[in-house]
Amino acid sequence: MRKLLIGLFLAIIFIFSGCSYRPALTAGEEGSYHDCEALILQAGADIEAAKAAGAEVFAKDSLNLAAVSLENAKVSLAQKDFSKAKENALRASAEAKRALNEQQSAKQGIIETEKQIASAKEAKIDDESPSAFRVAVDQLEAAKNAYNLNDFPLVNICVYKSALALKRANEEPVAAKNAVSAAEEDIITANELKIEAISPDSYKAASEAYDLSKLSLESKNNVAAIESAGKASKLLKTEIIKAVYLYIEQAKTDLAAAREAGASEFAADKLSIAEEYMASVNSLLEKGQFLNAKNSAEKVAIAAKEAEIKAKAGKEAKLIRTSVAAALETPDNSSNETEMPANKAVVEKIQTKKPAVSAQDNNNETVKNVNVEIAKGDVPLITVKAKVKDGYNIFIITGIVVVIIIIAVFMIRFIRKIVTKSNTLPV
Repeated sequence: MRKLLIGLFLAIIFIFSGCSYRPALTAGEEGSYHDCEALILQAGADIEAAKAAGAEVFAKDSLNLAAVSLENAKVSLAQKDFSKAKENALRASAEAKRALNEQQSAKQGIIETEKQIASAKEAKIDDESPSAFRVAVDQLEAAKNAYNLNDFPLVNICVYKSALALKRANEEPVAAKNAVSAAEEDIITANELKIEAISPDSYKAASEAYDLSKLSLESKNNVAAIESAGKASKLLKTEIIKAVYLYIEQAKTDLAAAREAGASEFAADKLSIAEEYMASVNSLLEKGQFLNAKNSAEKVAIAAKEAEIKAKAGKEAKLIRTSVAAALETPDNSSNETEMPANKAVVEKIQTKKPAVSAQDNNNETVKNVNVEIAKGDVPLITVKAKVKDGYNIFIITGIVVVIIIIAVFMIRFIRKIVTKSNTLPV
């Protein structure tokens, strides 16, 4: 206490001697001048208090900076630069106080670090992450040695490093387990995508890295486990993405084929399903859910194929309906018209229709029945003109046969009459 009072007394004498020069002041400058004088006085007192506590030994740099700032404050005050004078005076006080607190702060840091290390040991962190825990203990010892040498800035650095090592010791076991689990999931995904057959070298390297990560985890070498598991995952993900994109490209190709086939007109429902699956593929890729993305891509391909088939059938049916309409409107005047191949199933259905009462009714009924079959969607590609022509042909042939039979009957009767008359004539 006595040393502190002497320091304050000396500081006052120092300040007043340093500020002995008083510039001419206006009435408006008096207040600012006195305020800066008070701050300079306080800064000098803070510096002397730090010196009295031994700061020249354990906080020499901070104390020197405080002294320089104090001198700058005096110069600025003499020049009536009150803002700079105030700024430098405040800086001098802050550095002096920091110098005074460095020792206490360093000591408190060591105490807190000792508590943290003790808590970590109770939680068996030294068993789960021995390497990082050892670093924390070593940095604590270095901090103690620096304190004994009054190197308080070094104490703070060592305490900080010890805290970082303790944090790693707490986090590394969990991170290592998570990394190995992630690599295991990637191995499973790779097996489902047949990566071993597609890219055997990469798969082998990834498998070896994964096995090494498991051994490292068992031996509590968390850093090595994280590195090996990360290597395995990186190798596998590259090949997994390549494989999934093959499915995606196929899905895109099938979707384009469906659209080209007219799915938007004839199979809008199937096309919509395929497009929804395609949107989910992109979303799953962004989330890293590669196996789900592959499954969705397969669903896209299936839905797109169904849409394509349905669209082609719809196009064909539309073409048939157009042909029917054209046939009904245009008479068949060309004997050399090229006929389209008839479908056997449709022909059989036409031939088994109810018999007509006249040739004209028969032909109309035939056309009508063909139109019905086409409307139902039964395998198309048959022209009505061809079927109508077949109906006429059957009718004509039947008529000719009947005429021939009638003529034959009359001829037979006529011959019999002649023979009978010739037998009855007298000889």
